[in-house]
Amino acid sequence: MATVTAANPALIESSPAKPMAYQEAFVHTDATYSAGQFCKLVAGLVKEGTTGAASGVGADAIQLYALTAVSDAIGDSTTVHTFGVVHEDDLWEINEKTTTMARITIGVQYGMDVTSNVCTLLSTDTTHKVFVVRNPTWAERPYSDNSADTLARVTVKVLSTAIYTVGA
Repeated sequence: MATVTAANPALIESSPAKPMAYQEAFVHTDATYSAGQFCKLVAGLVKEGTTGAASGVGADAIQLYALTAVSDAIGDSTTVHTFGVVHEDDLWEINEKTTTMARITIGVQYGMDVTSNVCTLLSTDTTHKVFVVRNPTWAERPYSDNSADTLARVTVKVLSTAIYTVGA
């Protein structure tokens, strides 16, 4: 068993029908986010993803993927930033926040935690669902990942209810 360092999600497979698209957008003035963090559009401006509030509604929105970081709330409405667009068929590798991967069930839907601009799967949250688990990485890569790892990695898809909602 090892403690893995949590990192923002990584796109590991993009749908052939919908390859990673890019969108240019202005950033909200109080937004801060890290490269790789999930983001959302709120009134046409990009804000960082947040820990869930209501399943598939506003605060749970996951629509964009930050390609670069914005720190110290330097976002503005005069500079355009480029983001990756999240699709429901994309596969993402993400760290699990609270338990080991042995307890994660394939096909179950879970929420997201955002702490210090790092997005993780929150397996204790089945109310604010934004991810569906596809596979724990220890099943795919037993030579480098272990089901007993703390902050272990898992492969997920983002639920369409999190993508096609109005960010809040």
